[in-house]
Amino acid sequence: MHPHLIASVSRKIYECTHCTYKTIMKHHLTRHMSQHYKTADSHKLRCVQCDAVFTSKQTRDEHIVRKHPNSVASVSSKIHQCAYCTYQTIIMANFTRHMLKHPETANGYKFITCIHCNSIYKRKINLDNHILKQHSEYMASIFRKIHECTKCSYKTVIKTNLARHMSKHRETADSCKFSTCVHCNATFKCKVSLGDHMVRKHPDFIGSISFKIYECMHCTYKTRRRGNFARHALKHL
Repeated sequence: MHPHLIASVSRKIYECTHCTYKTIMKHHLTRHMSQHYKTADSHKLRCVQCDAVFTSKQTRDEHIVRKHPNSVASVSSKIHQCAYCTYQTIIMANFTRHMLKHPETANGYKFITCIHCNSIYKRKINLDNHILKQHSEYMASIFRKIHECTKCSYKTVIKTNLARHMSKHRETADSCKFSTCVHCNATFKCKVSLGDHMVRKHPDFIGSISFKIYECMHCTYKTRRRGNFARHALKHL
């Protein structure tokens, strides 16, 4: 109640490592810390297939893709699939690293390497986002715009990532308008992303999509995005 008088307290002061809470009663600190742990537990995500628990949607989705491939329809994240084997992942960096194992593609891939940890990325924007998150002390080397959350310390160079993050804050969630998939309740910030999801996860219902769909004449690949289609077509050359 009177932080300016702390210096006059002769007894040991116990401080919370998660917030500014202080007390001279050890059991008070223990009780207070339990509130942080309860909050953390409430944000954990559970796999419906095996009850494994995860602290982020990305790690849960990656787990489903790797361990429960028959349930990937429940994954709203984009899944990167190898054209030469059964490997699939939602993490682009993992996908590009995997593709190097195939001699058919290793020579044709142009990767960008992080000079701080040797992680590899196919796109500069993903490398910049990696530096921002993992090597924030080198943030000055990023020249593109950095989008910052007004409620916490979250930063990203990908605008859609910020919009998705802001929906997690109760104060800003109401202002975020999402499109919801009527078949699995996955949510998306824009209708284009919803259309991509429909093409990948619910191909039987693509007749309900008003956007143009690009279809490969050599395989079953379909996409809503022209750039993705052009990139895919190169695999058949």
